[in-house]
Amino acid sequence: MFSNANLSKIASGRVWVLALFALATVLLAGAPGAEAATVEITSAPSNPDNDQSPSVEFTVTDTTGDVTIECLFDNSDWAECTSPYQMTDLNDGDHYFSVRATDDTGTNGAGHDWHIDTVAPTISSVSGPSNPSNSASASFTVTSSDNYQEGSEACTLAGSVDTDSVAQDCDGSVTNLGGDQTWTLSVTVTDAAGNTATDSYSWYYDATDPTITIDSNPDAETNALTASFTYTYGDTYDNNPTLSCSLSDGTSSSTPDDCTSLSGLSENAYTLTATVTDEAGNSASASYSWMVDTTAPSVSLSDSPDAETNSQAADFTVTSADEDGSQNSEGVENTCTIDGAATDCGSALSDLAEGSHTYIATATDDAGNSAQASYTWLVDITAPSVSLSDSPDAETNSQAADFTVTSSDENDGSGLASTTCTIDNTATDCGSALSGLAEGTHTYAATATDDAGNSASTSYTWLVDTTAPTVSISDTPAAETNSQAADMTVTSSDEENGSGGVENTCTIDGTSTTCGDALANLAEGSHTYVATATDDAGNSASASYTWLVDTTAPSAAITSTFAWDNDGSVTITYTASDDSSGIASCTLTMSDAQTADCSGGDGSATFTMADAAAATADIAIADDAGNSANAVTFTFGVDDTDPSAAITSDLTWDTDGTVTVTYTASDGGSGIDDCTLTIAGQTHDCSAGDGTADFTIADGSDYTANIAITDVAGNSGSSNTDTFGIDTTDPSAAITSDVVWDNDGVVTVTWTASDATSGIDTCTLTVAGQTHDCASGDGTADFTVADGSDYTANIAIADNAGNSATSNTDTFSMDNTDPAAAITSDVVWDNDGVVTVTWTASDGGSGINTCTLTVAGQTHDCSAGDGSADFTVADGVDYTANIAITDVAGNSGSSNTDTFSMDNTDPSATITSDVVWENDGVVTVTWTASDATSGINTCTLTLSHATEDDQTADCSDGNGSADFTVADGTDYTANIAIADVAGNTGSSNTDTFSADNSDPSADVTSDLVWDTTGTPTVTFTASDNGPSGIKECTLTVSHATETDQTYDCSGGSGSNAFTLNDAGDYTASIAIEDNAGNTYSAGSTDSFGVDTTAPTADITDGPGDAENEWHNPSADYSTHFAFSMSDATSGVATCSFTITNMAAAHEDWTDNGDGTFTWTNTECTHTGQWLSPNFDYVHNDGAHTFTMSVTDAAGNSNSNSYSYNTDSVAPEVSITDGHADGSSTTSTTADFTVTA
Repeated sequence: MFSNANLSKIASGRVWVLALFALATVLLAGAPGAEAATVEITSAPSNPDNDQSPSVEFTVTDTTGDVTIECLFDNSDWAECTSPYQMTDLNDGDHYFSVRATDDTGTNGAGHDWHIDTVAPTISSVSGPSNPSNSASASFTVTSSDNYQEGSEACTLAGSVDTDSVAQDCDGSVTNLGGDQTWTLSVTVTDAAGNTATDSYSWYYDATDPTITIDSNPDAETNALTASFTYTYGDTYDNNPTLSCSLSDGTSSSTPDDCTSLSGLSENAYTLTATVTDEAGNSASASYSWMVDTTAPSVSLSDSPDAETNSQAADFTVTSADEDGSQNSEGVENTCTIDGAATDCGSALSDLAEGSHTYIATATDDAGNSAQASYTWLVDITAPSVSLSDSPDAETNSQAADFTVTSSDENDGSGLASTTCTIDNTATDCGSALSGLAEGTHTYAATATDDAGNSASTSYTWLVDTTAPTVSISDTPAAETNSQAADMTVTSSDEENGSGGVENTCTIDGTSTTCGDALANLAEGSHTYVATATDDAGNSASASYTWLVDTTAPSAAITSTFAWDNDGSVTITYTASDDSSGIASCTLTMSDAQTADCSGGDGSATFTMADAAAATADIAIADDAGNSANAVTFTFGVDDTDPSAAITSDLTWDTDGTVTVTYTASDGGSGIDDCTLTIAGQTHDCSAGDGTADFTIADGSDYTANIAITDVAGNSGSSNTDTFGIDTTDPSAAITSDVVWDNDGVVTVTWTASDATSGIDTCTLTVAGQTHDCASGDGTADFTVADGSDYTANIAIADNAGNSATSNTDTFSMDNTDPAAAITSDVVWDNDGVVTVTWTASDGGSGINTCTLTVAGQTHDCSAGDGSADFTVADGVDYTANIAITDVAGNSGSSNTDTFSMDNTDPSATITSDVVWENDGVVTVTWTASDATSGINTCTLTLSHATEDDQTADCSDGNGSADFTVADGTDYTANIAIADVAGNTGSSNTDTFSADNSDPSADVTSDLVWDTTGTPTVTFTASDNGPSGIKECTLTVSHATETDQTYDCSGGSGSNAFTLNDAGDYTASIAIEDNAGNTYSAGSTDSFGVDTTAPTADITDGPGDAENEWHNPSADYSTHFAFSMSDATSGVATCSFTITNMAAAHEDWTDNGDGTFTWTNTECTHTGQWLSPNFDYVHNDGAHTFTMSVTDAAGNSNSNSYSYNTDSVAPEVSITDGHADGSSTTSTTADFTVTA
């Protein structure tokens, strides 16, 4: 049951109606078996609907016969009603209708709700190809929307030539369009309520390229560095196509600012390509190639005569060429002159006069460049002059000559080119002195040649004799003689071909004497006899003989002064000489019969001799002249045996500071001369022979005792050496190592052990019961010792002299076990910036000395043993924690190394795509995701929507993108949840976007054919089928010869009036785009024309030749009318003709029953009309009006009329002459009376 409170809450509408129905059913239930009336709505508005005056039909079935029927509409009260229930002037919005039937058994009802929408959809944009376009393909996008519920889009496509409209996908594409015409996409959008909107998009498809020709250009080959061009170009559509050009030189190209005038060109081959491009992008090109050649051709002359010649002929060869390469012109033309007069190039010249001549060759290429080559030479046919002076005698013994050559050429000649000389036909420099001439006849020739080749010669011949005559001396004395007389013979002669006439002259010691005379009383000394023979050429030869006259004996002496010789090898020195003829023989003789040759003069000789008390030496000498002499005898002794000495005591060490030395000393030959015993810097004279001696000596080692002895003969000897030492001091030893704790099980003991004098004899180091020999002195020794304390080390030592001592004692302990430390924490990644490290540290022996925990470059003292410590660490990887530990004994250890990383920074992720609307069903989300330290562990991109399941993508690989399939809808979100390996987490920004995969729709719904007002109204539908709504919508009315007119249809369906000129082939099209970027331009279009001008209707001629004249159609056979009709826009559609006051007309004419006939025709091409009785045209006599009416295809009409009169009754005429008809008369006159 409903309480009053509940009923009060049911205020209005369908809730109230349904509640009342329920209440009535409960309260009014009748007796068992009774049934309430049934209510059924049989007809109602569709939902949605655009009818603002709808009706609802319903039926009520009741069995009781007493039923009350009531209706409720929107917020009205219940009231009795009948079917149909009519509603008028409803507003747009939601409506509902309810009907109920109440009888004695209860109440039943029915209801209907719907939405009225009279607002046309909106076509926000219709897009297509660019206008104009040169593509046979087109893509369209239509964007439409509706304020309530979208419906459908429909598009058609038609061209101005291909006028048949075809259906087109509004958001699709088309290919193979016909070219050179305007195409229009017409769009019609209909919403769910049936409201429509239209739009269109038109463009011109220009399939024809523009044309271009080059009208003027530079020559194909030119040396101009500028170029001018003119062009003719145009396009069938674009009245002002764009001209551009490019200039290429084969390796590079440029774009000139002015295609008609080029400057700054260089030598090269150029191609100018001129391109004309129309507005649609079609293009055509024309090109022209030419060559800029500023380089003159090359020209050269060969086969030229010498610059100075005695030939009166010349035959030049002219060679010319243009430089190689494609950039240069060809076709070189040659012209030549000789001394300024033209001559054929290459033709031989002859009979040239003596004097200078110039030959010029000029080469010109096709570009106008030219170059010249010239050659000037002298023709000289007169020889020069030449002479010789300073010639040698005709016969001479000089092998030298120095001629003077004089030559010259005439004043106007070619000039002296050369003067050449020969000696005995061999070239030589003129004017250069000759030397080394061979003996014999010589000819010197000089030749002078001028530059033209003319020459003259002269020569001189003479004899060179350089061979002296022969001369000899015979009957000469001995070379060394004691004779003072000589008698020599001189003989001479000249060679067979010599100059002859030999003359002899002689000298003795430089004084002239007669050749062949005997010499006497020559003084002692050297003499030279010279004989000289001279021939006629002045050559001479000499022969000489030198000898010595010596009458004085030679001299010799022994110069040695020694008394004794002590080595058994006796050397005797001497002098031996002869100041005149020289020593002939000299002999040194010893007392033991040994000899030596002393003829070489002063010297010495050595002899091996036995010991002797008295030995002698003698010399006998003779010179080359036969003189002789003997030297004084030299006497001496020989002692070859050394004296002897020996130390007989045998000392080693002495410990009391006093040493006694015993010795022997003797000489069996010349006797002891000197004997000295030396010991430790002290000496003792032992020359008396054998003996003893005492010496006081300080401590020391390696003392020596020895004897040096010499005899009278100078022989020397020495004794043996006795070595000994003095040592009165004990040896020393000390333990120098200061071991307290040893940590490796092996203790190293260092010590010193020494004896400065006699040296260590024995030395024993004792360590922990172990011994080591230390007799070698200072040192170290290792001992293996178990862990323990109070070990001792000491030394016992004795020296070689018998002294002994002991060292200090060193006490130490042994700890051979390393301390222990371990990192017990196992950190991998830490993410709060503070890492806690735990450890253990211990030593069971000498105890911990130092312990340092090092973490990421930070340290902590762990010498107290086990513990933990916190370290603040920056983000980073591969941090290490380890411990270095030492004990008191010096043992060291280290812990394990714990490697960890610190990442105290959250990972980052960003949605980088900025999608607002998505329009293809697939959204691409791009992102960045990174973690600079520990790296990404997990990363999930989630795409969410309230009505759809989440979609995810793995983004743990870092930056990337993912595609998601989405349905139409708003408020999609994309975000990222990310975590790094260290456990830090983060999330990205959230990107919110919407999806609209549905194209908008738009159509032109008006169906215009011809408009006669000049302001046709185009209706359209425009709506968006997705959620994004219309962004742009353009309704376009276009014509091939007019500027497009547009209307913004983004407000949805509607209409717009356009003011247009009279013309046909207007196209209304629509293009639409929604906010998601979906486009549609393939909707329905409307093609129509505008014609506001009536057709022309002119009657130019009619019967009677002038209006309202009389005309007899019977007499004229026919009645003719001349007329014309035309319509410039839509064309004449129908024409009709009406004639009044007619009795009959052709069967094509309609009898109007009032004496008028009308003929109507749709093929209005007539220019005249004949109304002939033969064709049943019968005029009533009287006034007539011919009326012509013309209507064009747009419905405009015009008329004209022509009035005329007809009279088909002939006039009556009678003639009377006073005579009866048929009578005759003889009268020659008649008097007629005519009556008409």
